[in-house]
Amino acid sequence: MLFTLLAAAASAHQPFVVTPGEAGAYTPFAVEDPDVSIVVYGERTCDDAQLWLETDAEPGYDLFVQLGLPVGDAIEDWRPRLAVIAPGLPAADLGFDIPDGMGAVMWEAAAEPTQFDEPYSGTSSWILVEETITLPEGGPASIVAWDPSGKAGRMWIAVGTLEQFESEDWERIMDLLPAVRAFHGLDGSDVRAPTECAAADEQDDGDAQTAGPAGCSSTGLGTSGGAALLALWFAARRRRRA
Repeated sequence: MLFTLLAAAASAHQPFVVTPGEAGAYTPFAVEDPDVSIVVYGERTCDDAQLWLETDAEPGYDLFVQLGLPVGDAIEDWRPRLAVIAPGLPAADLGFDIPDGMGAVMWEAAAEPTQFDEPYSGTSSWILVEETITLPEGGPASIVAWDPSGKAGRMWIAVGTLEQFESEDWERIMDLLPAVRAFHGLDGSDVRAPTECAAADEQDDGDAQTAGPAGCSSTGLGTSGGAALLALWFAARRRRRA
């Protein structure tokens, strides 16, 4: 059984699972090598409705990205979007602020997603977006998934095409297998429908939080303070790269 799982993993994404509060706009999941094929599974809530990854790359790098959902009746009609934010990309309206000097490319989900079966975990997903984008000025680059209509739920982002596993990866993958299967509803539960989040004008006047990019109650990137913080983060990334 162990040999079968390890052999299957050798031809699959390296998996990671993040929880609400992780892999958000201010705490993005760090992709160390965008060549290596990884997938980041995240269940989002209205307080943290977006899934963010960040990476670095040289100018002219071709970044492969995917957006997907676990297969499930309650989620089959959900259509979040995917965007890449990086210097040198064209100006784009994502519905939330991005730092000055950054551009973005956004993709809407396919009307009829492709089903993908992951061999190492025995799970199935729908692929909503699969694209390769050239980063004219390299990184820092962010990959973000969100639903502009204001819903939060289970989704995943994958990057990279090189199937590469080191010896130290095996124990982590085996430990993570129950969480990956639970994300796909294979722990005896069902994949839940996305949560309908409150719109900005439905929040209490005394609420100290602001409407986030997906229309959920969160610390908003749409505020000048939020945009400034994100701009400082991008600037720090660029300084470290210089």
